Amino acid sequence: MAEEPQEAGRRPRLTPPMADARRAISDCLEAEHAARPGGIAPGSLFLIAVSGGADSLALAYAASFVFAKAGHRVEAVIIDHQLQPDSADVALTAQDTLKTMGVDAQIVRVDIAGDTVDVDNSDSGDTPRGNIESRARDARYEALAAVAEKRQATAVLLGHTKDDQAETVLLGLTRGSGPQSIAGMQKVSGLWWRPFLGLSRATTEQVCVDAGLSWWSDPHNSEDRFVRPRIRHRVMPVLEKQLGPGVADALVRTAELVRQDGEVLDQMANDVYESLGDQAGAGIVPVGLWQTQPPAVMSRVLRVVAKQTLGSHLSHTHTEALMRLVTHWRGQGPVDIPGGRVVRNGDELRFSAQ
Repeated sequence: MAEEPQEAGRRPRLTPPMADARRAISDCLEAEHAARPGGIAPGSLFLIAVSGGADSLALAYAASFVFAKAGHRVEAVIIDHQLQPDSADVALTAQDTLKTMGVDAQIVRVDIAGDTVDVDNSDSGDTPRGNIESRARDARYEALAAVAEKRQATAVLLGHTKDDQAETVLLGLTRGSGPQSIAGMQKVSGLWWRPFLGLSRATTEQVCVDAGLSWWSDPHNSEDRFVRPRIRHRVMPVLEKQLGPGVADALVRTAELVRQDGEVLDQMANDVYESLGDQAGAGIVPVGLWQTQPPAVMSRVLRVVAKQTLGSHLSHTHTEALMRLVTHWRGQGPVDIPGGRVVRNGDELRFSAQ
């Protein structure tokens, strides 16, 4: 745990970790401002997802300075998953800490004990059944998106670090999930901004120490029954010991290289999709395309068609099954996918809703 907060009115000196944190957020903001037609409007609202941990508190501390200087507003959203007896106290403590920074914060409680996610007693929606980690993540993103829509926020900032990115890439490698998984998290993905992907967890903790902020350590992050804690506390130390330091950096660098290649292939797939015109809109993919396009492009075309026509996100298993309708055609029947099915009809693959 960090040292006690400094006396009111005292400003901590601008240490290298704090400067790095501010620069990471400034770079992200400037890049997005330049990328958007007309830029980001002055006075835009940005939300910061805060758990009370070091990563999110450091993010809030640095962001409150950067966005105020740029003429924007920040608010925080604290998600209480209600998974531990003291979760309400943790949320209130985080809210008080944010208040010392001059950041208003609202607490949103989500219920993931059952089969649904209830956000602030509003309408509930189905959440995928799965382990507690994935269900908590889904509930968190759903709640943050709901608040962002209600508050008309420009973006939601998340405190993922370089260490989180390395864990994501390693997990993708072990699961054989394909390049999309190995590419890791993007710094900016629609509503979600992750400006700290280039900073280590040690840096965010040092920011909190330098700012005099105490943070909460989630006990779930130390429990071996969860996958990520096992990677963090068991796998990564062994890799660092056996292979030498810099494993996390190497994994993050790999993700960046894979992402660059993936962006080119995605653009090629989008070009093919656009060339299909009304056929793609009707969920029809000509089998003849496989004679002119490489498999890496066609697998992406199938995912684009599934998303556009059915709102489906295909897994690697689903994509492989669809590819076999062309590459290993033996007259097999339809392939069921989320939200519909795909059948080969002569020289066409046809997507239809169930």
